[in-house]
Amino acid sequence: MKKQVLLKPAETRKIEVPAEYKTVKTMKLVKPAQEIRTEVPAEIETVAENVKIEDGRMEWRPILCETNTSPDVVRKLQSALMNAGFNPGSIDGSLGGRTFTAVQAYQQAKGLPSGQLTLETLNSLGVLTN
Repeated sequence: MKKQVLLKPAETRKIEVPAEYKTVKTMKLVKPAQEIRTEVPAEIETVAENVKIEDGRMEWRPILCETNTSPDVVRKLQSALMNAGFNPGSIDGSLGGRTFTAVQAYQQAKGLPSGQLTLETLNSLGVLTN
């Protein structure tokens, strides 16, 4: 049989174990949360909207063509416009910008189709186109 024998009595030893450090990032509350209300003025923008009122259509209107636009006819037109109170400039038989502006003003005032020198406009002014 074997037997165990104590050679040295138990003892307490102090051993110093160096500490281990680790950097840990933390958040610290500096100031409590708060609510700040800022008045933001409303932004208003006017938006134009095109609305179809009726279908388009095509109209054919008899107009005075270049062949029939003689200086004599233009002089008669200019005189008639002047008598109607629409100044066509000088009565020179030339269908220039001032004459055409006077024609358009006359057409708008009388509710006639505008944009061209129509036979309807010439008849309304009493200008003979023949």
